[in-house]
Amino acid sequence: MKAKSKLSVRNLITYSISNFKHNFWGYIGFESIYKGITSFLIIPFMLMILNHFIHNNGFDVITNKQILNFGLSKQGMMAMFIMGVVSFFIVFIEQIGLVIISYQSHFNRKISTKDTFMYSIKNIPAIMSLGSVQILLYLLFIIPFSNLGVRSNFIKNIQIPKFIEDTLFKSLNGSLLIVFITLVVTYFVVSWIFALHCTILEKKSFSDSIKKSKNLVKGYFFKILFTIFILNILVGIISFIIVIIYVTVLIMIIELIDNNSIAIPLVAFISVISTGVSVFISLIVAPLNTLMITCFYFDIRSIKENEELSPIEMEESSLENSFEKILYKNRKKLILLSTIIVAVSTIDISYQIYDSLNEKYNIQITAHRGSSIKAPENTLSAIKYAIEDKADYAEIDVQETKDGKVVLIHDKSIERVTGIDKNIWEIDYEDLKDLDAGSWYSNEFKEENIPLLEDVIKASKNKIKLNIEIKINGHEKNLVENVVKIIEKNNLVDKCVVTSITYNVLEQVEKLNPQIKTGYIVYMSVGDISELDVDFYSMESSRVTPKIIKSIHDKNKQIHVWTVNTDEDIEKFNALKVDNIITDYPERVRKIIYKTSKDDENLDKILNNIFY
Repeated sequence: MKAKSKLSVRNLITYSISNFKHNFWGYIGFESIYKGITSFLIIPFMLMILNHFIHNNGFDVITNKQILNFGLSKQGMMAMFIMGVVSFFIVFIEQIGLVIISYQSHFNRKISTKDTFMYSIKNIPAIMSLGSVQILLYLLFIIPFSNLGVRSNFIKNIQIPKFIEDTLFKSLNGSLLIVFITLVVTYFVVSWIFALHCTILEKKSFSDSIKKSKNLVKGYFFKILFTIFILNILVGIISFIIVIIYVTVLIMIIELIDNNSIAIPLVAFISVISTGVSVFISLIVAPLNTLMITCFYFDIRSIKENEELSPIEMEESSLENSFEKILYKNRKKLILLSTIIVAVSTIDISYQIYDSLNEKYNIQITAHRGSSIKAPENTLSAIKYAIEDKADYAEIDVQETKDGKVVLIHDKSIERVTGIDKNIWEIDYEDLKDLDAGSWYSNEFKEENIPLLEDVIKASKNKIKLNIEIKINGHEKNLVENVVKIIEKNNLVDKCVVTSITYNVLEQVEKLNPQIKTGYIVYMSVGDISELDVDFYSMESSRVTPKIIKSIHDKNKQIHVWTVNTDEDIEKFNALKVDNIITDYPERVRKIIYKTSKDDENLDKILNNIFY
């Protein structure tokens, strides 16, 4: 009969929290220094290395497909190698450090922050002794895409661009692919969850550690998964409750205190304190998870094996001169420094809120492919609904037919919207113009056709501006020249913008007519994109940060964000003061960002300034 685990799920969580309290300052000290070093030294160093190689390759900034081309170049490979080595060390130093502190906590022992770092660095060679691709799998896939306590803070921001996620989830096959990948990764994460423990604590090679981890997990897979899931749910619930209390208090202060000179500094002060609480929570989540895994490791190991492990013996002088002791001895100075930081931050945020209340800000709205939720995309009906929805711009995609006509179509192939398996460059306009491009959306639009750009201009002129995206498929003859000629012929220079994902297209437009405003579509970038010679940037929403917005605005350029559909994202980018929101729901965006109540507007401005 198989021996049973000595600890229940509840006891494991309780035991982990108890051990965490015993080594509280060890965890906080280690995580604080680790995050400080990575944020202020390592990441800037890696960006410096990357920019050096980008400049050596002849670029100031690389975007979109250029990133892949750079990655395949000699300069790119060298940059990736150096960054990969640095990432390897940084990621595993954190993971090993947390394991060592948790190991000592199990024996009711402490370890100084300095010694934790020293032990982590000494154990790196043990990880490197693997000699197989398993370490790459562990580093590149298991750690970044898991949240089971083995995910490094250093690479926690790795994410799939939002528009790719949306595209995947729109189709059944895409959703099934995501589910499959999630299940596979979860399996390996749990199966290999004790690999670091076995390498560090039992001095095994990483390959042997993975095998041993699988053996230890066998029979306890779902218990491990469930327990760590519950722990993270509890942390999430506590965080959610804190946020609810925080928001409620802010709203009460804003609504109950009429005098802004009192309410705003109070709101700013509470915001600073709340930020401190958030930072504290971020410092404890990874240690709690690692400690939980360590408890499981000892619990299961005691059942399956008889061999005992011993704690790391520390010199008393090491603990006496530890970072934690230094903090304790200088606690009064630390409290004074913290008070100064809180005061300065409160004053700074207060001024930002005051400025936002007095700032006049007008955001514009672009209907993505016309109002494509109400009508088939890139059709005259979609333009009509965009006008009815009071969008400022209608975004349309243009390509060239076989005989050189400029028409509205997003895909290279016309199959999705017409059912005909042909590419746009393989068909003349005469054969295209009567095809049904609306039934795929709804029988209501059965007679809808693929329109010419000129037809759309006539339908939209003096009613809505156009964002004309020139899509390059490699088979164009005179697409850019024809688009510019059509714009000039219809006196549309001041009532449209031209965008493209291909930068040299915008350079051609600039040469042909510098008066036409151009926007560069960006879904990925490395370097300072604000240096490019365009009037504005059309950026994928998950790539847009306050830092990027400031950089672009400082150059007196605009930033448009796509594709923004949820209420949360609409509020976010309105608060971040982007210049244009590109959306499938222009009517929804207008309702959210243009409030009728002045009081509601001020409340939104204050809250948005705090949260974004």
